[in-house]
Amino acid sequence: MSLFSPVKTGLHIGKDYLSFAILKPSGRTLQIVYSIHILLTKNSVRHSPIDQNILNVEEIEEHLKKIHSDFPKIRAISLSLPDLSARMILIEVRNRIPPLNELNQMIKWNMEQKFILKIGDSRFSHQLISHSRHGQTKDGRENGSKKYFSLLGIAILKNILAEYENLPISFHLVPKMINNVSLNLFNFYHDFLFKTASAGNFLFLSVLDNYFTLMVYEKGILQYIRTVGLRLAENGVESAQEEAGENNRQKIINHIESVLPYHFLNPQSKSEIQVFITGLSDLPKEILEFGDHYQLKVLLLRPAMVTSLEGVGKISDREMNKLLPAIAAAAGALN
Repeated sequence: MSLFSPVKTGLHIGKDYLSFAILKPSGRTLQIVYSIHILLTKNSVRHSPIDQNILNVEEIEEHLKKIHSDFPKIRAISLSLPDLSARMILIEVRNRIPPLNELNQMIKWNMEQKFILKIGDSRFSHQLISHSRHGQTKDGRENGSKKYFSLLGIAILKNILAEYENLPISFHLVPKMINNVSLNLFNFYHDFLFKTASAGNFLFLSVLDNYFTLMVYEKGILQYIRTVGLRLAENGVESAQEEAGENNRQKIINHIESVLPYHFLNPQSKSEIQVFITGLSDLPKEILEFGDHYQLKVLLLRPAMVTSLEGVGKISDREMNKLLPAIAAAAGALN
């Protein structure tokens, strides 16, 4: 396989698997040159924002060694981090965005207030979500005299980040881009989301491994984001797995129900609000019934909806759910 033309690679470490993908740009499209997901031994990985994540370094390194031997010319990689291993928060800044050190302290303080815990030695990053002008004269007229910036702050403990970074680095694969998996998935579907929900009113729900992340967009601006853990049953116990699946689906529905009253207060119609879901092979009847009850349009996202991506037709939905975090990470590196 020739990889002399520009390619981008993505790596994601899931709860019980790793996925790896190579994309190659071809005109206005992206071709999946190579993709693989590899099952890991049980309890090899534990996604946590405070505890050790990579519990079986040797096994994962052995898989990466094999991948690297197949593609020795690859030197850079885009790394997808599990949402459950980091913390995210929306903050508002007035007048100006402060210097980086000051902004990081602001993100840290807001997280400690929200999560009611101390944020340890962490790597901070941020993304500008929106900016606007507001302000009034003494007689109450709007004059746009004050600037407001909405930022998404992200923090991950440095020792946890090092666990993920050191895996590819040990094979001279340098992580050039690092991002949370749900943000990569959102960016992957970005154009389709805003084309389908033209008013910009929608929920983006990514369900991965043992957690889900919910984002709420109003008029095209992110207004809410939260990651919530799910409880998984032991493998092999069918009745327990069914019960856990039912409980998790209800947990997702309950969370969305708790969020809805604070958003979309004045839409022309509830039916203009879309709920986009990624990470599931099909839509459970409970979620469909929930959408019907609230007059929401629920849509299961599939990579084939991204018309610029080629090579997805031969991959099953179940396999694609494991591969997509790595594919989305690689696609983000091409933007």
